[in-house]
Amino acid sequence: MTGIVSISPTIDKTYLIDSLTPGRTPAILEANTCAAGKAVNIAKIFKALGREAYLTGFAGGSAGQSLLHRLDAMGLTHDFLSIKGNVRTNVNIIEHGSGRSTLLCEPSPDITPSDFDRLSQKVEALCDSCELIILTGALPASCDPALYARLIESIKSRGRRVFLDTCGAPLAEGIKAVPYLVKPNEEEMAGLSGLDSKDTKALIEYAVRLQRQRGISYVLLSLGERGAALIGEDVSLFGHPPPVVPLNTVGCGDSMVAAFTHYLLLEKPVAEAFSFALGAGAANTLSLEPAQFDLSEALRLTAMCNIENI
Repeated sequence: MTGIVSISPTIDKTYLIDSLTPGRTPAILEANTCAAGKAVNIAKIFKALGREAYLTGFAGGSAGQSLLHRLDAMGLTHDFLSIKGNVRTNVNIIEHGSGRSTLLCEPSPDITPSDFDRLSQKVEALCDSCELIILTGALPASCDPALYARLIESIKSRGRRVFLDTCGAPLAEGIKAVPYLVKPNEEEMAGLSGLDSKDTKALIEYAVRLQRQRGISYVLLSLGERGAALIGEDVSLFGHPPPVVPLNTVGCGDSMVAAFTHYLLLEKPVAEAFSFALGAGAANTLSLEPAQFDLSEALRLTAMCNIENI
């Protein structure tokens, strides 16, 4: 089983409209509301792949109750800790003609030191039944940015591998604790390195240095429509994604993490795992709901990926 920790899950509302004009009320062509956030997205894909996952983290307020009911309806195993703050709601408005997306994100509820202590105990217990723990999602501004780093150290001390997918200072601090895998996107890597997010070559070179100097087993760098890079102890790959016409790009990175993890735990060759990650990320763009795609379509797109050594 794989444990997935979500500090700040969400309720996602996605609206497909013709166009967005300030001061005018657009006609909604299609709408979707779902439980989401990085951890939930990963768990949804694991469910589709037949992989058992256990979700934990924080969920408070009436929106938190709605989230938990939605997880139950999907058959996802979870045990979230209650907090005072309300689970946030994100709204994604997608313009059908241009594909332009406007994302409105509520602030995350505050997490207190006692909340973190409860989560730490929960994660420690998860290590008894899970072969791998995934820490994912941004941290609220009220949190110590070293929170993930402390969890990584605790998980590693119990002999379990840990993946990290976050951003900003929590990413920088978490890397110091040397997780097994980190999954930054181009903006997150640019923030970490001070480089231009559009400079693909420089970002990949930085990923190589990061992996070598820190001893991280894998750095999975997603670059949007440009593709992705995988840097490991004995592998340096660049992947060109298959051509698709994207509808919604939210959840692509989560789809990559879930697909790569699934193949890695099946002990498939790393290059195959990387290719499947690219295919899953591409398939994710075809659905209005994040992390909700047809597995056969993901496999079809995987076969269209072009993987090359760097």
